[in-house]
Amino acid sequence: MAWAAENAVKQAETAVVVGYSVSFIDAENANHLIFHTQTGKVLEGTSLNVSFPEQIIGSDGHIWKSAVQSPQIFELYGTGTEKIYIKYERGGKVPEMGAEEDGVMLALRKRLERWKQRAWEAECAIFGREDAAVSGSHTGLTVQNQSENDARIRNLVSAIGDAACHEFYLIGQDFTPSAKTIGVEYDAVYSEVEEDSFSVDGKEYIITRIRVRRNWDDRTCTHQWSQWEWEENDCLKNGRAVYVCGRCQKEKIERLPALGHLDENGDQICDRCGSVDWSESEMPEKVIWKEGDVQLRKVGGEILSFTCIDDDYHDWQDGHRKAALFLCDRVIRADVDTAPGKKMKIFSFGKDNNYKTSQVRAWLQKNSQNSSFCLEPIHTGIQTAYMGSTAAGAFSQTSGRELARHDIGFQLMNDQLFCLSLEEALAYREYLWRFDSGDDNPQSQVSAYSQGYYLRTPFYLQDENGKFIYNQQIYGVDLVNGCLRPVRTDSETYGVRPAFALSQM
Repeated sequence: MAWAAENAVKQAETAVVVGYSVSFIDAENANHLIFHTQTGKVLEGTSLNVSFPEQIIGSDGHIWKSAVQSPQIFELYGTGTEKIYIKYERGGKVPEMGAEEDGVMLALRKRLERWKQRAWEAECAIFGREDAAVSGSHTGLTVQNQSENDARIRNLVSAIGDAACHEFYLIGQDFTPSAKTIGVEYDAVYSEVEEDSFSVDGKEYIITRIRVRRNWDDRTCTHQWSQWEWEENDCLKNGRAVYVCGRCQKEKIERLPALGHLDENGDQICDRCGSVDWSESEMPEKVIWKEGDVQLRKVGGEILSFTCIDDDYHDWQDGHRKAALFLCDRVIRADVDTAPGKKMKIFSFGKDNNYKTSQVRAWLQKNSQNSSFCLEPIHTGIQTAYMGSTAAGAFSQTSGRELARHDIGFQLMNDQLFCLSLEEALAYREYLWRFDSGDDNPQSQVSAYSQGYYLRTPFYLQDENGKFIYNQQIYGVDLVNGCLRPVRTDSETYGVRPAFALSQM
């Protein structure tokens, strides 16, 4: 661990920004560029994902095929500019088409566009978008390998929030689509039918229609809670509320603590119950929160459940306080503010990794102001930053030994609804990939807009004087790869998993 920390410090003190250039060249003549070079700069240690066409028609009329499959991943280290070369091999010349052949090809291209439009309209119906007729919205509709195939399925099926039958399309490019992922990862009834197949510009397209109806049980359900029963609490007596999921019928019982008498204006009348015959000696019924207890709160327009994961919680300012920490049982997706029938609205962490000024914190503050919260203010100031990532695939067994800690100074900040810090994530690691379940079940949350969720701890980067500077890397919980790692603050694929604390009376 000491070696890892020392090594991380040395990396921070040397060059931390690496330039790169990606050139696409003739395998037999490195001076012959097939198409334009890509350049940029990233943080040292970044995994650069380079996507490129595996087959193109060159200006010389020949078909050029890449020597390796797309995408390729490169780990960037060192100083200066990292030069990357993707080689292409020249194939045969594309035969010139006559007027009749050209007309056939034009018809095939229009045929492909019609299928893309149909696929886009089906996708918009699932997401409730109003822009189904917008031209130029067809990016990402084709799949070229199993990874892209499965990612598109997860994105669409995870967005289905009812028990009705829905359909969508997979357009395979030189690839045969498959819906098997649905049967492996979801409790659902589905069917797949090959609707069409044809070739356009040297590429084969296979159109598959998928019909799916999700089954909901309490192990896999992304719950939709509504209040079923209500026993009102008052100044002295506790109450309770019973919530039922409209999808799987699971029930959750929430305890409602007695509020205690209140007389802010000193008129001897309780501001809450209106009693004139009360005494300060009258004590409300106590509630002691225990691990596993449940609370429900309305966040982002939806009722979400929170489970107590620590009944002896304290923040880092007070040293110790009698409080209980509750963690949300769901990842709130980055597209949470997209209203039904409206265009997509995506939020990211913010312009940099300063949680105090982040878009995420502002959103949580806005969505925790109603009177039902009654939450403890918690010191959420950031005093440390880190370098490194935990081992991929470790999930709740992650140790954190690979991380190097750096003190960055005191920051005063208090919140009622907040993201966990990296230190808290490590302390509660057994809950990070667990959602309303006794076991790790991250697949229940994964979608295109919730491949992980943000923490509030920044990645450590320093300027030329060795001082910490805010940057575009924030730590998050990776649901797909099972690790804690820095992600870009402008990512649209990470969501939020809020926490709050309640007083232990």
